[in-house]
Amino acid sequence: MSRTPPYGPRGGPLVQSNADRRRLFLRELGRGRHVRIPGFGREYLAQLFQVLRDQQRLQVARAGSDTCWVEPASCAEPLVTIRIATKDRPDELIDRAVASALRQTYEHTEILVVGDACDERTGRAIQQLNNPKVRWINLPVPGAYPASGVDRWRVAGTKPMNAALQLAAGAWIAPCDDDDELTAGHVEQLLAFARNKRLEFVWSDSEVVTTSGIDRVGGFPLARGCTTHGAVMYSMGLSFMRYAESAYAVREPADWNLWKRMAIAGVRMGYLPEVTYRYWLNEPSATATA
Repeated sequence: MSRTPPYGPRGGPLVQSNADRRRLFLRELGRGRHVRIPGFGREYLAQLFQVLRDQQRLQVARAGSDTCWVEPASCAEPLVTIRIATKDRPDELIDRAVASALRQTYEHTEILVVGDACDERTGRAIQQLNNPKVRWINLPVPGAYPASGVDRWRVAGTKPMNAALQLAAGAWIAPCDDDDELTAGHVEQLLAFARNKRLEFVWSDSEVVTTSGIDRVGGFPLARGCTTHGAVMYSMGLSFMRYAESAYAVREPADWNLWKRMAIAGVRMGYLPEVTYRYWLNEPSATATA
């Protein structure tokens, strides 16, 4: 994640246009022609073909509507799944991520915590909460990620994040890293924005907490470094689009890689220039960050 991306305008919410999507596609296509990394070309082409398949599936999911929303039209307060993928970090998980999810001003939520084959400490910590809103699933086998370094950081956590897309009960999903925090109005603000503007994916600004202070990160249009992993929300009608566990092969974090593919496929996207997330940069995150 870049700590100093270009800031977007603060005059109000913005919706990504078809022209923005075309520019993103052309930029990514041009980048793919010049990179010389073993395996890059094969993975890059595989993802472009995946985008074509996703475009078709998106039209099916919309079923003639302008959005792929899965809640009934008459539903005033759809269920939102706050998804937290975690790996052996129970203190930050409970004190930051889960605590902030429980403080949401929007009450119709479930908190889905999915472990990447966590040790028993995590399960005990969640059980001690004794809160029916928190659902705990621990995968028996961890993801097969690169051994270490930047490549591992780019895709670590993709296995529980993809599992959550199958397990979530909500009509919308709000990702949260296990060592970060949602603002109290995160779900309420992003959901209202998405529904008012008839969007399928929305993103916002974050406060980035460092040892030297707090920075603000955010911007429009959607671009690498324009936001952080947890400052987004999207419709579960997009759940067929998954995090690529091989995104490291194209030198991209898995979350940015997913959002880029969504944009190219034609997902209706918009930016809310408000802070709805707090990203702690003091430690490497267990899940990928743009």
